[in-house]
Amino acid sequence: LNFTNAGTLRRTTSAGTVYISCAFTNTGTVAVQTGTLYFGANSTQTAGLTELTGGALSFSTLNLLGGSLTGAGTISGNIVNSGGVVAPGGDQTGVLTLTGTYTQGAGGSLSLQLGGTLAGTGFDRLAISGNATLNGTLSYVLLNGYTPPAGASYAVLSFASRTGNFATYSGSAATSGFLFGPQVSNQGITLIVGSSLAITSQPLAQTTN
Repeated sequence: LNFTNAGTLRRTTSAGTVYISCAFTNTGTVAVQTGTLYFGANSTQTAGLTELTGGALSFSTLNLLGGSLTGAGTISGNIVNSGGVVAPGGDQTGVLTLTGTYTQGAGGSLSLQLGGTLAGTGFDRLAISGNATLNGTLSYVLLNGYTPPAGASYAVLSFASRTGNFATYSGSAATSGFLFGPQVSNQGITLIVGSSLAITSQPLAQTTN
């Protein structure tokens, strides 16, 4: 049995757990506003949106083939992002906590917002309790005219261990004039402001500790 959502599935009204025990495919919108939405079998998203706006998600594995996974809160399970966008915080900055492993393929993207120096209230963070296998793109944008101070650091990603690295670190046009260098370790990735630039784009230097 497979449940395919092409409309809107909204989790509201109670602080308990709602269980969906069959395989689940999303092409529409899944909005978890309160409580926990639990998928007993593997879940797949090929398009559309899954968002946390006050609730929590639980599953064995989410196969993110397309669309977006956004919001702040806790996800229990493993994520395989082969063609979608993971955007902690959603419409505002926030921390998305993953109790499990994260795998991002060449077609996947992690999208981050920077608007201050405090995680959650100032910039997005993806906090992973397990291993992160990385590829694809990490992109970032400055919010609301934010000017990052020289030397400021943004610990945007944490994990217990790491395999690989993002193939591309990309800032949007809103970050023009600033150089962000990723500092990559076995426990996390931090974006560090280098210097002000007179040009709108610059190759990003990568350092590994």
